[in-house]
Amino acid sequence: MLKNINKHIILFASTFIFLLLLLYIQVDTLIQTAETEKKHFAQSVKLSLNLAAEQISKDRQMCSNVKSCLLNKESRVIEEMREQEWAKVDSIIKHNLDLYNIDLAYKFEIITENLDPDTPNVEQSSEICFAESLDIGLHQAGVNLKVRFPEKRQFIIKRISTMFVSSILLILLLTASFITALKLYLKEKSIAEKTRDFVNNMTHEFKTPIANIGFANHRIKNSKDIVLPEKIINYTEIIEKEKSKLQNQVNEILNVAYVEDYSNGNNFDEIDILPVINEAIESITLAIAEKKGKIKYQNKAEFTTLGGNRLHLLNSITNILDNAYKYSNGDLEINIKTYNLEKNIIIEIADNGIGICREDQKSVFEKYYRVPTGNVHNIKGYGIGLTYVKAVIEQHHGKIVLKSNEGTGCNFKISLPIRAS
Repeated sequence: MLKNINKHIILFASTFIFLLLLLYIQVDTLIQTAETEKKHFAQSVKLSLNLAAEQISKDRQMCSNVKSCLLNKESRVIEEMREQEWAKVDSIIKHNLDLYNIDLAYKFEIITENLDPDTPNVEQSSEICFAESLDIGLHQAGVNLKVRFPEKRQFIIKRISTMFVSSILLILLLTASFITALKLYLKEKSIAEKTRDFVNNMTHEFKTPIANIGFANHRIKNSKDIVLPEKIINYTEIIEKEKSKLQNQVNEILNVAYVEDYSNGNNFDEIDILPVINEAIESITLAIAEKKGKIKYQNKAEFTTLGGNRLHLLNSITNILDNAYKYSNGDLEINIKTYNLEKNIIIEIADNGIGICREDQKSVFEKYYRVPTGNVHNIKGYGIGLTYVKAVIEQHHGKIVLKSNEGTGCNFKISLPIRAS
């Protein structure tokens, strides 16, 4: 469960980082686009003013009148001439700006470098000015046509507004999708946890009555005070068989729940693994004897103490032994070895059963996967056993490796870290 939580945290954190990265890319793209638009705008204005200056220079009369307006003192005649000529210049500027699709309010001045102190200088404005020399047309040095655009910023924003709005909408849509997905995940996670807790609690509640049924049936079968009719004996055998089935079903459900939600192992007890192995062997010895099989155990381990959950380790080893018993053909033989390797205890369980082909070995530890049993029939199960075993071993910070060839049996090698003595 901890691994799944970590994966989910990493997934959502990564998604959030990607959204921030996307936001940064979009903002950076908008800034770059705005800079490009500024350069394009400046280039278009420069070309427009260049054409306007050429047209003004070609009109001799206009040039003469403009020069007179710049040189002579203010008078009514000059003021009227100035108004007429400046209107013509304005028309020329507007025409050339239109050629470059610049439909923007502007102000212009024709000024000389030696300005009168009372003459306003456009360059002193906070707005950026564009200038073009009129020296050639007016035959006078230092005369410039200067244009400024008070609404230039709004013009640039308008040019990139479509891209800006699209980017904002995309970011908002992705953010909303992420938040919605997160809410749905948390809701589903809560429902799944409640359902799992309910199933676990109900399953644990079943264990006590099942055990009581088995105990009562055992007392009836083995009572020396009562001679049971053959019919009752058959009933007790049916009860025992069905009780075993039901008990196996409950254990399978508990195993599934453990696989779904196993802890990180912070509260392990200190246990000796050898008695656990011996108990697992004892639990299956009678069943193996009925098949006229053999089970051998050889211990070479000197250090056998580890931190763990005794019940789940016992169930895991028993599960492997039970599989060896179920999937056997002919004379069954199980060999168990324990030994130390570096700071681990190794538990090897080998059998001579039907084995598992190479293709199925890749999936054998996956939940609900069942290996085809060939000629071995009537083997019940949910395909959760080895998934449970692997979950338990990994919970104990160990490893489990399977080596097998079809027809020659299986070899499970479990490695568990030992505690320093």
